[in-house]
Amino acid sequence: MRIKNHKKSQIHKKINFANSALFMLTDITTNINFITAFSIGFLGSLHCVGMCGGISGALATAMTPPTSPSGTLINTLRKLSFQLFYSSGRIGSYMVAGALVGGAGAAIDHLSGGHSISMLRILSGVMMILLGFYISGWWMALAKLERLGSVIWKRIRPLTRSLMPVNSVWKALALGALWGWLPCGLVYSGLVWSMTSGNIVDGALLMLFFGLGTMPAMVGIGFFSSILADFARSKTTRSVAGILMIIYGSWTIWGNVSIDHSQMDHSQMDHSQMDHSQMDHSQMNHGNTNQSHTNQNHISHDK
Repeated sequence: MRIKNHKKSQIHKKINFANSALFMLTDITTNINFITAFSIGFLGSLHCVGMCGGISGALATAMTPPTSPSGTLINTLRKLSFQLFYSSGRIGSYMVAGALVGGAGAAIDHLSGGHSISMLRILSGVMMILLGFYISGWWMALAKLERLGSVIWKRIRPLTRSLMPVNSVWKALALGALWGWLPCGLVYSGLVWSMTSGNIVDGALLMLFFGLGTMPAMVGIGFFSSILADFARSKTTRSVAGILMIIYGSWTIWGNVSIDHSQMDHSQMDHSQMDHSQMDHSQMNHGNTNQSHTNQNHISHDK
């Protein structure tokens, strides 16, 4: 019995260690999610330059000129403020969408008994791979998803006309908030990632960092449109960014499949059978045999 209890204790220690490792991995993953969201936005901003860069560039020309003559520095600062407010409005819309999908992900996880988050992370990995193919131009599967989003955009786009010309930073902010709902495969990939956050706040924060990642390119295109456009359209640049996305998406899928497999193994363990298989029957029989002989000797002696 002592051997049995000792081995049973060792088995439980191994299970507890594995569970602790899984929880630690989950904590680490949570901590790097914001960095990941920023990286996705930064790498995917090459797509933003090609698709939305014209909007940001047009914002500079849509701005009404200042009412009084001013120096080059003041004009530059004015243009920068408009670009920052435009991007802030865009990121604000991303955060609203992130909060909605984060809440939806939490509801789905609750209804599934806590088993859906890993599946959603695997889905986000698939979206990263599709985004990598999309950015590189090798496979435009996400274009079909963008066409689905155009249903909402057709209702929002007419509202942008009332904001032209952009003669104040508040109009730039409102214009950015509306353009934040433009159908975009990159944004949809970020939203799927936010759905795995499991709550409204983290979903919004993930999209905040995602939007901050796109900000350098979107603000820069207003000042260096020709240089950034040439860089973003470079086949080498887009291929490198696409490959990095594909690698990260594959790593995400592999990591979550491995965790699911480990958790399934532990949850499906039949500890009674495990204990039975770990029993040392020879020692147990040996002990019983010794006890039997001892009892027989006592009986013979009494006789």
